[in-house]
Amino acid sequence: MTASAPVLDLLIALANRGVELVIKGDRLRFRPKEAITTELLELMRQHKAELLVIVSQLPATDWQTDFNERAAIMEHDGQLPREQAEFLAMMGILKQRKV
Repeated sequence: MTASAPVLDLLIALANRGVELVIKGDRLRFRPKEAITTELLELMRQHKAELLVIVSQLPATDWQTDFNERAAIMEHDGQLPREQAEFLAMMGILKQRKV
C-alpha cells in the first residue's frame, strides 16, 4: 500500500512533533498526548484506517529518528528546502519498508 498524500503529510507532521504511533488491537495510540493539536487529532481520525495499515507495517524501530536524520541530510547535503526533504525522507522510509 502506498500512503496517500494527506497521510504522508500527517506522518511528517507527527514525526516533527516527536509523536510515537502504536497499534493496540484495532486502536491507534499515540504519545505524547500534549504534542497532538485538535487539527492533528481530527486528521488522525479521518485517516485512521490508512494509518493502521501503515503503522502495522513499520518495524518497531524508531522510524521517526530515521525520518529526521534522512530529512536533515537531504536538507543540508542536498540543499533541499526542509519541506521537500521531509517529503522525500518519508517516501524513502515507506518505500524501504515496502509500505
